[in-house]
Amino acid sequence: MCKRGLAHVLAVRSDVSAHPFETKPVAPARNGATGCWPQPRYRQTAPSVAVLAAALGQEAFTPVT
Repeated sequence: MCKRGLAHVLAVRSDVSAHPFETKPVAPARNGATGCWPQPRYRQTAPSVAVLAAALGQEAFTPVT
């Protein structure tokens, strides 16, 4: 906790992408009995953090100067 009573402050470039917490990677079905098991991965492209932040609404943020 800092002197301003904030638990954390974060700055991220808006062109960085990230998956929301509720998004889970999915493994495709296995083809046949031989070969490796498919690895789980995200099936959709991650949105930019600017899009994710806009979805939260302005009330989710506190300006710090």
